Amino acid sequence: MTRPIRLAAVSLIIAVVALLIALLPAIMLPRPAQAAPPAADTLTAPTTEFSATLRLSASRPVVAVGQTVRLTVDLSVSEGCGYGVMELGVVEDSDDVPLFAHVDPPVDIIGPGMFPSVWTFRALHPGTAEFAAHTFGEGNCDGAWFWHNEGTRSGPVQVLDLPYWVWLPFSQ
Repeated sequence: MTRPIRLAAVSLIIAVVALLIALLPAIMLPRPAQAAPPAADTLTAPTTEFSATLRLSASRPVVAVGQTVRLTVDLSVSEGCGYGVMELGVVEDSDDVPLFAHVDPPVDIIGPGMFPSVWTFRALHPGTAEFAAHTFGEGNCDGAWFWHNEGTRSGPVQVLDLPYWVWLPFSQ
């Protein structure tokens, strides 16, 4: 392509672009404002009311230092609703030195699980302790989703220091 042909092509392209820019306001006529679409039917509240009950029970109310206690966590949810538990925790509810240590599971909080859930704790020191359980997750009733927490406490569990009891931590 020779230089004069390239200059003519560039001039033609510039003229076409200028013409399109000049015609743009005529092509893009302003449109009249439209009314907002009618609102959908008002949302109705779920017909089923959400209710959940978390229970925490100890296998026995009195243990000796070195023995274990099993805590069972159970959850019931109102019929017609669901509650997907994302987090379940069981801890000794005390600000003092803990009387118990986790055995199974070895942590305070676990992810989603099945109910009933069983936790094992080993008694370390004499005294009386209570345990607390809590859940966190998503509830659903009639298609309405929401976040929900549920909590409960156990009855007291007493730990006795029996002098004749020998506890070796490396044996079961």
